[in-house]
Amino acid sequence: MGNGEPDKACDASNQLVWFTTILAIIMTVLVLFAKSFLINTLFGQIDQDVFDTANIYLSYMAISILFIAIFNCGAAIFRTLGKSILPM
Repeated sequence: MGNGEPDKACDASNQLVWFTTILAIIMTVLVLFAKSFLINTLFGQIDQDVFDTANIYLSYMAISILFIAIFNCGAAIFRTLGKSILPM
């Protein structure tokens, strides 16, 4: 990895992990703050119990963004190392 330059490869991997983590945190915060707006925009007028359930689901989904992003970042690093079976 890194064209035979392990220091640059390590720096690139580190940068990828940090960028992915920061972007995922930003996306999570945006979705959590815009939940009601997103639900109302997508579904319009819905019953209150459906709205509450969608609100809970969207909260769980938003929190999972960070973990899915970090997993995919790690999987990409392992693929570049030629160890694509490792994340499975």
